[in-house]
Amino acid sequence: NTPAPAANAIQNFCSTLNTTVADLAATGSNVQWYADVNDITPLSPSTPLMDGTHYFATQTVGACESSARLDVTVTLSSAPELNAGCDATICSGSSFTLDCSATSNYSSVSWATSGDGYFNDDYVAYPVYTPGSNDVTSGHVILSRELYGTGACAATSYNTGFNLDIANCM
Repeated sequence: NTPAPAANAIQNFCSTLNTTVADLAATGSNVQWYADVNDITPLSPSTPLMDGTHYFATQTVGACESSARLDVTVTLSSAPELNAGCDATICSGSSFTLDCSATSNYSSVSWATSGDGYFNDDYVAYPVYTPGSNDVTSGHVILSRELYGTGACAATSYNTGFNLDIANCM
């Protein structure tokens, strides 16, 4: 009697990676994946994985396919979502609070500037940026934010930027 293949009962993937049945992992010989415990037709390796869905695996050793099926549940983690913010104009001598930027599904964040100003904290979602003298002289700076994912999306990062114009309002 051929046993079912072995695998982690819960397999996590990042939702942005377009994972398919071919990405499921199991240890065994000639592993086949099925949509239902009683199906007789295996899934195509190109079948997209669905969050919260159970997939059932068999293995074939020689000419004998296992009658027992391994039950694997797929979890798709959401990738970081970000909108760095909105382009803005401030008066020279003013600071700017980056509070019009939206984020979700991230583990950490970092901010950068194309200029010589500084953030009160480079690693918070909504820092305050104070333009430097070169920013004021040029009248423009680009502020960018990078988000790092969580869970199966931990290796995923997203970067986007926006324009901050500095006007002489006097």
